[in-house]
This record gives sequence, C-alpha cells and structure tokens, in this order.
Amino acid sequence: MKNSPDRESVLYAFAIEANHDRSTLERYLSEYPDLAADLIDLSFELRLNETPPAGTAVNPADPGAEAAWKEFIESSNGLGDAMPGPVSDSYDPEFGTGENADTVRRGIEDVRALVTTYIGDPGLKNIVALTREADGPALTCAFSERQLRIIRFCLNQQLESM
Repeated sequence: MKNSPDRESVLYAFAIEANHDRSTLERYLSEYPDLAADLIDLSFELRLNETPPAGTAVNPADPGAEAAWKEFIESSNGLGDAMPGPVSDSYDPEFGTGENADTVRRGIEDVRALVTTYIGDPGLKNIVALTREADGPALTCAFSERQLRIIRFCLNQQLESM
C-alpha cells in the first residue's frame, strides 16, 4: 500500500515546481483534493512573490496581469468553499471597516460595563448552567433606549451565530 505524502511535503513540492501556472495547480488539485485550500493559497502567494526582471516597468493595466488574475480565479474549479477567507481584517462584512467595528465594540463594552454595575462581577458562569437556574432577585435597572438597542443587537448576533 502506497503511503500518501504529508501536507508539508506536497506544499513543498508544489513550491519548488518550475512553473506555478494553471496546469500545475490543476495537477496538484486533482492529486491532492484534500489540500485544495492550501494549494490555492500557496499558488496565490507564489504568484504574488514572482517579480519581473530588474528594470522592467510594471503597468497596472497590464493585460498579462489581468489574464493571470482571471486564470487564478478560474483555476479554483468551483472550489469556492475551499478558498481561504478574507485576507484583510480591515473589512468586516457587518460593519464595513475596522474603524466602524471598533466603534461598535466600544458601544458594546460600555453597555457591558453598565450591566456589570448592576449584577456585579463574581466571575463568569457557564451559560448552560445559568440558563437552567431560577431567576434571582428582581433588579431595578435604568437603561436608555440606545443601551437596550445595543443589548438587543448583541442578543440577535449571538442567536444568529448558533
């Protein structure tokens, strides 16, 4: 029985190939479909690191660059789920930019601090055990509409992620 090479060996072999073109990537994808995401990611990195000969001007509207990008996108062979996630943490699909996400985070932290002043901070409790407990003493809390909307937002986000 033939042993299959480990992940690192396959990625190393791909990295030292003379060409990292579409046909090479397709060959590796067909031989190692379980490593599709890693191979596609490595292919992209290797192509980004390939530099033109010294003194060669790089034209941003270069048809060759456009063709290379199109070839890379097409080489995924419908493996959209295998593609790596976002390559930048400066964009959040919910909030637009990292700055907006930071603003939302600060608002949530402010409300959390206010809630903590009401219930104290005896330490975190296991959420499953907490949901099974009987209600404790009634508290009189004064939340603004803004704070209640932030609480509802957080609850909705959590429910959507379950």
